[in-house]
Amino acid sequence: MKALVQRVTEATVHINRTPIGSIQQGLCIFLGIKEILENNLIDIVVIERAFMRPDRPNPDAAIKLGTARGAIISAVGIQEIPIIDYSPNQIKKTVVGQGHASKDQVSFMVQRLLKLNKAPQADAADALAGAICHAYHSL
Repeated sequence: MKALVQRVTEATVHINRTPIGSIQQGLCIFLGIKEILENNLIDIVVIERAFMRPDRPNPDAAIKLGTARGAIISAVGIQEIPIIDYSPNQIKKTVVGQGHASKDQVSFMVQRLLKLNKAPQADAADALAGAICHAYHSL
């Protein structure tokens, strides 16, 4: 796992903010992911499986999440790079030890596991946690 995690720490996690809910958002995500994939040697892409709480359905959030996931999956698919998804609880359980860990706990453990000088931003911590989860489960 050490070699896999070392490669994770060398990756760059890009977080772009675009107007939420727009067609341009999906296109921006698609083009951004496509550029990252074309400019880096990527073996596999890990994404978090979509989860919507049944006790608090939010169709607007589901549409936005679907747009983002569709853009990512499309960009990865045209590059013919394998893609795998893990549930949020599986990622948290792997990294923190419990499936209902907070974002702060995930960020703290990512910092510790990767020996980073400071905790990554929440979105970056989630991305790195997904990579750590896959590295652990692929051994």
